[in-house]
Amino acid sequence: MRQGQFDEIEDQARAFAEPVYTEATKRTKKRKHFFDESVGTETQLDPREKFKVDNFYTILDCLRNELGHRVNAYSEIKKSV
Repeated sequence: MRQGQFDEIEDQARAFAEPVYTEATKRTKKRKHFFDESVGTETQLDPREKFKVDNFYTILDCLRNELGHRVNAYSEIKKSV
């Protein structure tokens, strides 16, 4: 579910609300590098990908963990009965 269904869920959500991703062009942020850091390129995500990474995946991870805890709790109850 984590990888493939984001597009499907996003399409269903768009039926209820207008898209809120703004495609504003922003100046790329330059960060000061210290002498012991490697100078690598930092990834700039578009708003859709940023939402997917920061919110969607976080919600799915929390949901998966909570369901796992509940399965374990109900398994313990079933064993004691």
